[in-house]
Amino acid sequence: MHLSQRHRVVPHAHAALTASPESGIPDSVTEQLSKLQTAVVEQNLQLTAELLKLLREFDDRNLPVIPFKGPVLAFDLYGGLHRRQFVTSTFS
Repeated sequence: MHLSQRHRVVPHAHAALTASPESGIPDSVTEQLSKLQTAVVEQNLQLTAELLKLLREFDDRNLPVIPFKGPVLAFDLYGGLHRRQFVTSTFS
């Protein structure tokens, strides 16, 4: 669990470890992993909403923008927001 969070691969771990009910993974582990996956999806949706707000602001000012990471990358390479864990960074 800790390593999947640290390396930002919760969606991949969730998909791999919950793919088969006969995987032998304890229910407590799959439940915990499912909660982590839900948190990832919620964060991704929040960040996507923020991106959409920013894109509208740029559009209102006639400033062209091409997003290429985050949600765009998740859809293009992984097929959905739920399959890639976004990494946020802060600028100081």
